Amino acid sequence: MARRAAALLVLGVSLLAGGARSAQSGAGFPNSAPIVLEEPPEGQMAPGMVLLVDDGSCGKGTVKQVTGGEIAGLNARPRTRKCVARPAR
Repeated sequence: MARRAAALLVLGVSLLAGGARSAQSGAGFPNSAPIVLEEPPEGQMAPGMVLLVDDGSCGKGTVKQVTGGEIAGLNARPRTRKCVARPAR
């Protein structure tokens, strides 16, 4: 529960700061991942947090799925990115 609250706080701060613009509902995806127009800067996503990024880098009908990683600690792992089908609205 604390991890989810932290992820929502990070996303809210990012949206308010302009780091990610125009959030929409990602209905049809696990956890209703929001769709944003640009990927937040490094360190602004909680580990395991999933965002769908519609920045045009994946082509028509697809969006980039970004999963937050950890850059510090013993088990450092980078963010993962992959192109997925755009969810139905």
